[in-house]
Amino acid sequence: MEKPVIRLPLEGADNTRDLGGYVGENSKVGKFGVFLRSNSLCFLTQNDNEYLKNYGVTTIIDLRSKETSNEKVDNIDKSVFKFYNIPLLTDKFNENLALEKENFKMGEGYKLILENKMAIKEIFEVLAKTEGGCLFHCTAGKDRTGIVSMLILGLCDVCRKDIIANYEVTFTYVPMLIDEHKVNKNLILSLPEYIETAIDFIEEKYGTYYEYLKDCGLSDEVLNRIKEKYLQ
Repeated sequence: MEKPVIRLPLEGADNTRDLGGYVGENSKVGKFGVFLRSNSLCFLTQNDNEYLKNYGVTTIIDLRSKETSNEKVDNIDKSVFKFYNIPLLTDKFNENLALEKENFKMGEGYKLILENKMAIKEIFEVLAKTEGGCLFHCTAGKDRTGIVSMLILGLCDVCRKDIIANYEVTFTYVPMLIDEHKVNKNLILSLPEYIETAIDFIEEKYGTYYEYLKDCGLSDEVLNRIKEKYLQ
């Protein structure tokens, strides 16, 4: 495996980061090379593919819609990486975004994403069964990817401040998306209150991330497997 790093030095993706290094349950530390988050992989180079392979990544989950995934295809070697496309945005999220436009509250949108329990279940089953590193991504690597990252870290009892900090970093690496996509700047920002709304939703309605994920239909075996994979 390549030497573990926080942000992977890829040529075609600026927001590819390892979730390793955070202190979780029973003061155990998250392993590097197990779960990675990223923005779009459609601009990956051959060198990037080789780097990911050497880093130990074996599986890639694309959280974008089927349409986007087919139009802006991940430039990955599918003879090397197992690939899954599991769309995470709901129709309700897209409808509210189109309706409210400038007034759309991203934190409220995250609560809508968390309602997509069938997709969350499928994602976490892939995370649990993956041998080697599993990289998951969306377009910017902020919203859908941020929710999955929050759930993994929360499940492993990483503290609230670290979960928020991990989310906030995104905007540092992807500010160019504002001009490229000509969208409302507030939708691209990774402000703490956005992810805090999702965290509060989990804690107030379910008590723990574990109970939320159980409500998604995931078994104790799957959830404990993910914790065992991440914590050392």
